[in-house]
Amino acid sequence: MTGGTEATAIVLCGGRTSRFGGEKAHAPVGGRRVIDRVMEVAGQVCGQVVAVTSAGKGDLRLPEGALVVADAFPGTGPLGGICTGLRHAASDLAVVAGCDLPFLNAPLLRFLLGRADGFDAVVPRLADGRAQPLHAVYRCTCLGEMERQLAAGRLSIWRVLEQLPTRYVGEEACRALDPDLLSFFNLNTPDDLARANRLAAGQDG
Repeated sequence: MTGGTEATAIVLCGGRTSRFGGEKAHAPVGGRRVIDRVMEVAGQVCGQVVAVTSAGKGDLRLPEGALVVADAFPGTGPLGGICTGLRHAASDLAVVAGCDLPFLNAPLLRFLLGRADGFDAVVPRLADGRAQPLHAVYRCTCLGEMERQLAAGRLSIWRVLEQLPTRYVGEEACRALDPDLLSFFNLNTPDDLARANRLAAGQDG
């Protein structure tokens, strides 16, 4: 898989939750598994794609060329997955995305990469104040702080971002490239999956 930049894409392939009732990565959206939709956009944007999987995820059947690595920090949530991915990144910058984001937007991801000069992280923040650390850009210089927090048993991504030079990108800038902010729509429940399929079919405004 080859993309248009020297950046790495890190796709976090955990995602079984009691609310969703199964493996998010395998969920069909618009007739395709959501993981395939995510990997396609990741490959368009980045020259390397790293899929971080938890134990028992060997059946994901990822596209040829993706580097599949086991989470080095099992049980530590997204922070451990991001840290694992950065350890395997072949570039200084990495786009991080969850495997449950069926409507990733390649121009928006490229925009975030372009805002990284002078910062260790670039994170969208919506008008209601919610930041989106699982749809963000991280520099490999984040690794030291991430590893320190993990070693101390502190698993909050927010704590890491507080300790690093972080650029927050506001909702208006995101909407310029993704007017409906569908990039941030993720699958948490069966109702979310049903809505994602309506969106994919063009039936949901």
